[in-house]
Amino acid sequence: MSTMSGHGLKASKRDYTAHRIKLKQHGRHKKPNAVSTELKVQNIAEWWQRHRKFFQWLVDQNKKGPQQSVTLLGYFRILKMVYVRLTDKELDLQVVRDVNNYIRYHLEGKKKDSPRPKSVPSGEDFVKMLHYHYARDRDRYDNERQRVQQAFLMIIHGSSGVRPSSTMRTHVRTGNEHQSQEHGGERKDESGDEVMEVPEEDSEFHTLRYRDLELSAVRTQNGVRYMVRPKFRHFKGGERRAQNKTFSWLDQDDILTCPVAHLVALAPDDRAFKVAEITPAQHVLQIGLAQRQNQLVFHWRDDIKDKPIMRTGSSLDADEVSDGMALKRLSSLGKNTMGYKESLTWYCIRRMVLNKIDHIGSDETRNQISGHFDSRTYRAHYMDQQIGIDVIAAVRGHRREEDIIEDVNSMGSSADTNANRQFSTEDRAAIEQTPEVVEARVRLQKTSQAVLDAYGSIARGRRDGCALFQEYESATKQYRAVKQRMTAQRQSRRRQAYFEARDNALIEAQLGGHAVPSFAQPMEEEIYHRVPERAFLAGLATCLKTQCLFCLGDEMLSVPDRQRQFSKEYTMQKHTEHCHLKKLYQFTEIPCPHPYCRQTVVTLRDVQHLKSHAQVVHGAKLRKSRV
Repeated sequence: MSTMSGHGLKASKRDYTAHRIKLKQHGRHKKPNAVSTELKVQNIAEWWQRHRKFFQWLVDQNKKGPQQSVTLLGYFRILKMVYVRLTDKELDLQVVRDVNNYIRYHLEGKKKDSPRPKSVPSGEDFVKMLHYHYARDRDRYDNERQRVQQAFLMIIHGSSGVRPSSTMRTHVRTGNEHQSQEHGGERKDESGDEVMEVPEEDSEFHTLRYRDLELSAVRTQNGVRYMVRPKFRHFKGGERRAQNKTFSWLDQDDILTCPVAHLVALAPDDRAFKVAEITPAQHVLQIGLAQRQNQLVFHWRDDIKDKPIMRTGSSLDADEVSDGMALKRLSSLGKNTMGYKESLTWYCIRRMVLNKIDHIGSDETRNQISGHFDSRTYRAHYMDQQIGIDVIAAVRGHRREEDIIEDVNSMGSSADTNANRQFSTEDRAAIEQTPEVVEARVRLQKTSQAVLDAYGSIARGRRDGCALFQEYESATKQYRAVKQRMTAQRQSRRRQAYFEARDNALIEAQLGGHAVPSFAQPMEEEIYHRVPERAFLAGLATCLKTQCLFCLGDEMLSVPDRQRQFSKEYTMQKHTEHCHLKKLYQFTEIPCPHPYCRQTVVTLRDVQHLKSHAQVVHGAKLRKSRV
């Protein structure tokens, strides 16, 4: 039985109407602010009226360098929203105009507003990224699953244009999740009327889980095709607005760019299928459809549906892959392997997708895929700054040649791997002498000495967890961050200087009548970069004296770890003895771990026989057995 609040009597329709009119006349209801809050709001308003000092202080205190007017105006918009939320009234219009004019025209020390160049790869560039990732990338991976996961992430982003927070663990996403938990897991739509409860399993982490990827076989006119249907649930913004999107990805002719092939490669490794007999990937592609059946779904196990697919290890309980780790690998692929002049990021791939969609779909479709409310965000931040239309040919009525312009505008047109040169000793010494690094190193030395004076060693200070050690840890992180930033800036300047010097050298050589220098990097015929499984190791009969036989033959390790060379032969011997041989003394039959011998199944009598075999056949001298 319905009752009016606080009366206990049944309320009529007239009572509800009168109550609604009263609420409408009264205005917004809220708890009165505390006196301290009112004073703080008043102080903030007075502070904004002295906006010159505030924004000048904001610019002067920024340690990352000058800021643009756009950034400062964004800060001011946030402050205005906070003021409205706390006081239920807008800031004085004249104050707003004064602040905006001061930021635009009178603020000293700000950075001149200039649009930042934003690279947009072409579709051909994206295909090359995946081929280079498998064929030539030398980045260090813990195992081959990590390499497949990285490629699958690239395919997901290149097929959907989602933000990194939709597929990986990012600082922005985890921060929003903690904020969401504080509000009880409730969501509101943009109008603020409808409240949607979030499932309990979604309240902590919105990861890309198995339940978000549907694998199915579908009947077509040309036979059975396989399809992945991903659903993305996390979007940008503190409110985490709900806008579920589901894509449909069919299998592709090129296996290295096929989303179905990568999901089918990862799922059997986790034994994710509900039908336990599906163990190798070939079983999936052998499944057909019954008569009059148009679709067949491969269901996941119930206990694995909420497990993230992209993980840092093979275990199902391993952490989700972080954006920092995946971005570092993607950037290394673009800079070191492909030789791009610009930095390769996830947002480069996102811009590529949105620009392609803009040519074939409506604005509403593009905004749905991008997660934008309207087209202003796309025009300001994602639209390709390179005009891809042959304007002069269109004006003159000639045949247009957009294909040439598209090739020139792509990221790969100016790629050159020769730009990636290792720092010399002089370069590293120059980095150590920069004022920022010197300041951070002096602070680190002072905090380190303070911990040593108080505890005698850093380890004791760590165990105690004192304030001095926390300050030492902070100084260590700051020193590493500053040094890394200075190194990246120096490397970026060197890369830009290389491309400029390369072009100038070509021009000068041709004008001077000299031989044109060749900047093409010779292709290294290294078999170990061929797919699949880096099978080059099986054809080697010998190895270097500083290589470990056991690591060389361990297929669970990544290629760099298998090829690892120790600094000294003694270090290799010590590693082999303590990590591998120590476990084998009790066995009477030991298979040789070298890939060449594993193919022919060479079995040795004991450890001493193994050491003799390693020295005679493979050229690896191990420690003598101790009696």
